[in-house]
Amino acid sequence: MQPYQLNENIFSLKNGNDTLYVDFITPHIVRLTHDISHLSRVVQAQRTDTRWSIKEESDGYSLITDFYCLKVYFNLQIAVTKFDGKPIIVENDYELDHLKPILDKSLLKKEGHAATAGLSLAFVHSFELEENDGFYGLGDHVGPLNKKGYEFINYNTDYPQAHEEDVKSLYKSINFFLCKRENGFFGLYLDSTYKSLFNFGTDQKRFYFGSVGGADDFYLFLGEDAGMIIKDFTSLTGRAKLPPRWTLGYQQSRWSYMNEEEVKEVVSSFKKNDIPLEAIHLDIDYMDGYRVFTHSSSKFPNLQAMVASLYSQGIKVVTILDPGIKVDPDYDVYKEAISGGYVATLNGKTYENEVWPGLSVYPSFNEQKTRKWWSGLVCEWMKLGIAGIWCDMNEPASFKGPLPDDVCFGGSKHDEIHNVYGHYMAMATYEGIKAATKKRPFVITRACFAGTNAYSTVWTGDNQSIYSSLYWLASQQMSLALSGVAFFGSDIGGFGGDCPSELMNRWVEMGVFSPFMRNHSCLDSRHQEPYAYDKNTISNYRKWVYFRYRIVPYIYDALYKNSIDGSPVVAPLWYYYPEEKGLDNLNDELMWGENILVAPILTPGSLSRSFVLPFGKWYSFFTMEMKMGGLHCEEVPLGETLIYAKEGAIVPMYPSLTKNLDKEPEELVLRLFPGKGKYVHYQDNGTDFAYEKGEYNLYEFTNNDGELSIKMLHEGYPKYKRIRAISPHSETLINLK
Repeated sequence: MQPYQLNENIFSLKNGNDTLYVDFITPHIVRLTHDISHLSRVVQAQRTDTRWSIKEESDGYSLITDFYCLKVYFNLQIAVTKFDGKPIIVENDYELDHLKPILDKSLLKKEGHAATAGLSLAFVHSFELEENDGFYGLGDHVGPLNKKGYEFINYNTDYPQAHEEDVKSLYKSINFFLCKRENGFFGLYLDSTYKSLFNFGTDQKRFYFGSVGGADDFYLFLGEDAGMIIKDFTSLTGRAKLPPRWTLGYQQSRWSYMNEEEVKEVVSSFKKNDIPLEAIHLDIDYMDGYRVFTHSSSKFPNLQAMVASLYSQGIKVVTILDPGIKVDPDYDVYKEAISGGYVATLNGKTYENEVWPGLSVYPSFNEQKTRKWWSGLVCEWMKLGIAGIWCDMNEPASFKGPLPDDVCFGGSKHDEIHNVYGHYMAMATYEGIKAATKKRPFVITRACFAGTNAYSTVWTGDNQSIYSSLYWLASQQMSLALSGVAFFGSDIGGFGGDCPSELMNRWVEMGVFSPFMRNHSCLDSRHQEPYAYDKNTISNYRKWVYFRYRIVPYIYDALYKNSIDGSPVVAPLWYYYPEEKGLDNLNDELMWGENILVAPILTPGSLSRSFVLPFGKWYSFFTMEMKMGGLHCEEVPLGETLIYAKEGAIVPMYPSLTKNLDKEPEELVLRLFPGKGKYVHYQDNGTDFAYEKGEYNLYEFTNNDGELSIKMLHEGYPKYKRIRAISPHSETLINLK
């Protein structure tokens, strides 16, 4: 019998030179680490007392909690079972994939095929695969929602080609996945910032994960359902705070609007075509020679005045910032970066690589002193009246290939901090905006890690104006949401290439259901602002953007709920209906909050589609036509999409023709669908952190088949003047003041 040890309630068992430590963080979260001294860069464990006992057995020890049994074998493998003996997760010996024999890869290259070298992993954990397993999350990797049978590498990568399902690495590394099994759920988070591999059963026998370096350290989440697991995961890594309300409006971008005149023309064109516009984004060409924290004196000579003028019209300006700082001895930011020791080094010398400004240096955002310096620059930049900052190229990217692994960012090497580089840049930017404005920061980042959602919005990166980029967007968004990310979107219309009218129509029909709604396009593509298209497309675009503004209260409620418990803003159908058969692998339908189901058109030339409604009664959002749960087919002309509300749903909306979010309308409209249901609605000032001090309202609305009742759960903010309740049979106006 190998003796175990207990130290501060942490169980440890040694096998040779290796030791496994088992730390029960909460009754449903357990840390399994081979390096108890490892300090996480993102996990902030909030402990809850957990009752557990130890039972000695012939092949190891069983650690028994009130909810499950965790078996630690003498070889340090683990198994978790329920009390009825049914396995939750069982570790086994890792073996090479017999379906991937080692070949002479030079033969592949001669044929012109890509040949990827295998990773040299510092550790691997392999587990038994069950027939009906479903694997979800892991950020926004392209491909099916259920990742069973696929392999991914988490290494933040600027991949400019089309993002298809065979691309293993993209911009984000969120090492969390959720497994849905016949006998329950579990979640797993690998707490490694190094390049990591996740294989979800390509050999049809096992799933496994590992990392090329760092501590062998991971967390198991053993909740009763998917919602509980995501709540626990986000409790460790952080949840998004509420965004500024205006960020839920429509935003327009391009690489690049080249001067003040072009920006003013864009704004004028939106007004002329009566399409609401909340913000305009300035890409890299607004800068002076791509130097961050500068603006071109010839292109934007009066940037501060332009920003103020636009703001007076209800339009905010968001500017891009890249991490690369131009090597220029006359450039103050560069001089400060060098003199302060804020940049990466190689072999004791300042490390330089090439990005947009030419030769550039890279800030060591992983160091607190560098983040403080960067935050100060951001704070000063915000004095121009800028409303938000968009962080790009922060994988970190370069024009000369990947940065060497041994580049030093302060006390850490590049191979360790690569995946968290964008995370730390977003954090520093967030703190700078907050210090400058005392309001909720708006940060967008391309690269991120687990927990970045506490500081930043994300988007899916440089997609293409092709239907596959649109098709995979639904599963990308659901995967992000199941990975704990709250606020995300895509480049509507696609970033690279020319977007045809049909695709633009279908994309905005999907984009309206993204928390972050932005149209963005590449330098060498046709202009894809909505007014650049034909009359029908302009009309459809206008309709959906106006719809977006009406539905803002519903989105805001979903974001509020996420900030409380990590609930996904969008989710796969199985999330709310886990027992229903046939929902596990739906890639092209989603739940938007818990009351609305969306089934968009995501393929070319399609004017109808089949779709699944879960069990119960569902009502067309616009016509109130009722359908029972099951498989249906419906015509979907260009400019339309399928939106259904569940029985008894209550959907809060702003009045028709709302087109600016700086001031909340005095009236709230409630759509009441047939049946009985309850709904909690949140309201605050939408700008600052006063809600953390109780300055908000919580309304509980009850729908009794079209009859509305209201209960105040919390009152700390001026209420709406009136609420208009609209059901299929009646309309009621309730004055609250």
